[in-house]
Amino acid sequence: PYITDFSDTAQTGNWISENHWYWDPTWGGYVSDASHAPLVSRCVVLEEGETYRFAMEYKPGATLWGMPLPETFTIRMGLSGTDRSDWHIIWTDTGAYETEFISGDTTFLCEQAGNYAFEISSTNLFIKNIKVEEVLDYDLSLTSFSLPWAYRMPIDQMAGIHTAGTSVQNRGGLPVEAKVE
Repeated sequence: PYITDFSDTAQTGNWISENHWYWDPTWGGYVSDASHAPLVSRCVVLEEGETYRFAMEYKPGATLWGMPLPETFTIRMGLSGTDRSDWHIIWTDTGAYETEFISGDTTFLCEQAGNYAFEISSTNLFIKNIKVEEVLDYDLSLTSFSLPWAYRMPIDQMAGIHTAGTSVQNRGGLPVEAKVE
């Protein structure tokens, strides 16, 4: 996977911004200086026919004198050496505003193997980290688990039938079916 943690200044070199993006210690995110200059990644090798996930931890929008300023951002990808205006849009969000950092992602299919770069166009998008990785066929994650509080002495806690609640998210490329009894 291709990972950048923007709080590490050594890793910010993986992205080119012509000095228009910077680390904001107040918000704890990498942000544009409102010049509308794009942030462009170094090359990432992608394989033909593979599905990839572009994920980031980010905070869209800003607040000015107590008023929310929603953010519209666009993320494009394209083959290295091609005109960026011809790059394919993989993620766009309009009117986004959050007061805390959130996690979000999008998936895309690589139609031609090669060296690709990613471009982020934004004005008020704070980014903590970015990750580009191949989507696995099966990628399940347990998002919640609950079990009633123990109300007996430890030796008697598991006697009898108990009900547990779980939530599972499938982030893989293939559907998963399961039956739990």
